[in-house]
Parts: sequence; C-alpha cells; structure tokens
Amino acid sequence: LARRPGHHHVAVMQHVFIDVEAMGPPGMGRPFALGAAKFDLERGVFDRWSGLIKPCGEADADTMAWLSSQTPDVLAQLRGRSSFWNVWDSFLAWVYGNILALPSERPTTFYADDWADFAWIDFECRTAKRPPLRTFGPQYDTSLIIALVPADRRPRRNPDWIQHVAVDDAAAGALEFIHALKFLGRGLPC
Repeated sequence: LARRPGHHHVAVMQHVFIDVEAMGPPGMGRPFALGAAKFDLERGVFDRWSGLIKPCGEADADTMAWLSSQTPDVLAQLRGRSSFWNVWDSFLAWVYGNILALPSERPTTFYADDWADFAWIDFECRTAKRPPLRTFGPQYDTSLIIALVPADRRPRRNPDWIQHVAVDDAAAGALEFIHALKFLGRGLPC
C-alpha cells in the first residue's frame, strides 16, 4: 500500500502464479505440493514460495506410473508433513503479508497454466468448508495466451529449475506468461 499525507491509500494489484502437484486428477488425487511466484512485467519473478503437504489418500494408477518415472527432486515433495490447511494458511500469509490481512487491502490476481491447479485448491477448500481461492481474487488460466506464441519463440526454462517441482513450475509459468504478454503487446490487469 502506498500512503501519502492527506491522501487515501492506493492498493496496488499483485500477481501470483501458482502450481499444484497432486496424487491424481482434481477430486480424486489430493495435493502434495503447492508452489507460487509473485511477478510483474518490470521485475519478472521477484518472490517465490513453496509448501509441502503431507500426502493424503492414494494415487491413481496413471499418477503412480508418472511418479515412478520422476526425479528425486520431484519425489522429495512427497515428504511433506504439514496438513493442507497449515500450508494454505502459510500461502495466504505470504500472499497478503500476514494471515490476518484483508485481501481487499492487497488486491491479487492468481494465475496458473492449467485450470486443474485451481480445481485442486477449490476441492480442498469445499471439503473443509473454507472460502475458495476465487474469493480472494480473480483466477486466470494462462495456457491459451501462451499457446499464441510460437514454440520456437518461447523463453528457455531456467536450467536450475526442475520440472514438476511446484515452486519451479510456478516461476517458469510466470516467466512464460510475461514473455507471451510482451510478445502480444499486452499488459497485466491493473
């Protein structure tokens, strides 16, 4: 919030890209990792956050086959010991500065490169009768915008980031979205 003497405070929109890793499709497989990255057009990704959730339930057969082919870094996310709600509260505290902050004081738009990321969170919130992510701000699936950029014109992924590690996927998704917006001559919502 920017405050000037004699003026009302001005809330600045923040942009948060999320990624969820889960044991199967939304409603069937529970999340085991949540990653996020704050970004804007000028600074790119300027803050990253990661939360590991204690695996709950079983993975479906396709997910088990997929997990068995993953690197140790991806599998390390399965070592989470926190409940989804502890991770969720930590995520909201990171987004808003503290767990008691009002979302209206820090308007936020949430992005993901697959609508399923929002569906997993929505399912967990409905299960526990807690407000879903969309009550905190608008949600956008960036996949269609990114698809407008030819594959050979997309940015290279940071070689230190590991695909399917939630925080790395969130940061990579944010950078790919920024690149697509610049390529198309568009901006982020204010």
